[in-house]
Amino acid sequence: MARAARFTELPHNVPVEQRPTVIEQQLRHVASWLSPAGRIVMRASPGLPTGAGLEFFGWSPENVDAIGAAAGLRRDGVIRYDTCRTAGGHDEPRLVWQYQPAVAPVSPTAVVNS
Repeated sequence: MARAARFTELPHNVPVEQRPTVIEQQLRHVASWLSPAGRIVMRASPGLPTGAGLEFFGWSPENVDAIGAAAGLRRDGVIRYDTCRTAGGHDEPRLVWQYQPAVAPVSPTAVVNS
């Protein structure tokens, strides 16, 4: 039995600078689960330093839209700043926003008779 690919595999001849990042691949994979009117609620660390062996992606308000677009998504609404309380009782910053599919569903009232 063939093993299913976890993420979309690209041809080997795609230049490195044109290949999607791991974040883009993962977001594209999750986006594939959405219905046309679906939403993804994102809560992300803005690239805080972490312990050994653990790296957080440096999400920022400046890269949310570009990364979403690379995954076929667009931001719905504003980017909010929030906090998350750690086990040690410290508040750490979080960015919160929503993505939806870049191609919005067609409203039944928007159909034009031909």
